[in-house]
Amino acid sequence: MQGYDQVKLIGVGKSQHMSSLSNWTGGNNAPVCADNSPYPIWTDWDASQRDLFILDYEGNLVFHENVTGGLPNNLNIIIIDLISQIPENMTCDEITETYENFHTGEYATCEFDNDCVAVWGHCDVGLGGCHYSVNEEDYPQDEINNLVNTWNDEECMTWVCDCTAEPYAQCINGTCTSAYCMGENPVGCFQMGCDEGYECIVLEEECVPSSCFCDGFYGDWFCTEDCGGGTCYPTQVLGDINNDTQINVLDVVLLVGFILGNEVPDDLQYFSSDINSDGHLNVLDVVSLVGIILNN
Repeated sequence: MQGYDQVKLIGVGKSQHMSSLSNWTGGNNAPVCADNSPYPIWTDWDASQRDLFILDYEGNLVFHENVTGGLPNNLNIIIIDLISQIPENMTCDEITETYENFHTGEYATCEFDNDCVAVWGHCDVGLGGCHYSVNEEDYPQDEINNLVNTWNDEECMTWVCDCTAEPYAQCINGTCTSAYCMGENPVGCFQMGCDEGYECIVLEEECVPSSCFCDGFYGDWFCTEDCGGGTCYPTQVLGDINNDTQINVLDVVLLVGFILGNEVPDDLQYFSSDINSDGHLNVLDVVSLVGIILNN
């Protein structure tokens, strides 16, 4: 429109018609993009030949009409009204709020992990954070770029940040979420717990950290250097040396083998073999184990 530089006119034509656009582009420099077969853009927009679409400054569709019979009489009024809604001078706080909104809510909804993609923020100019996870299809890249340009034009930058590599993007509970540490947390079970039927035990031959946290800057797990985290093992019952849920003569045979040195018990077997809990395996444990079997 003459006198209004905020209006952008873009044509999207089917590729099969791109050779006959002189009646559309003659005498002007209007850009036209080709939608290749099977014409996904036309399908997504439910478009027909000579359909006119008008979007507001935020990219929302506000008008859709077929203009084969001519342009609507109130077209100028529609466009001028939309232009009047464009904020003339956004404050730095308003730019920041709008920027964050473009990276959350409807722009970060998802159904599958493949819906999500990790994108860089613009903290190199002081706008936004390092990374965001958004819905790849709905991400308003043009609007984001316009905000960044406005941010720079208004000289809003007061700080910058240093960022590491992009995280992974996952769909968690319907929202695209940044995942900086994709591997399983290496911490022990005293922090993570065990499933039913298992108990958390610290074994001398294992060194499992008792505390780990995900560092979002480096994107990796950082753990304490102690070995008190514990490992989940099937619950070991005193006297059930072979852990078959029964206490019988098989356990006696195994215990005698340990005492005679024919076999070496692991930590769990030693625990269940030391019936009197005196820290030694000997005939007293055999007597106690036989007593348990007879009482059962």
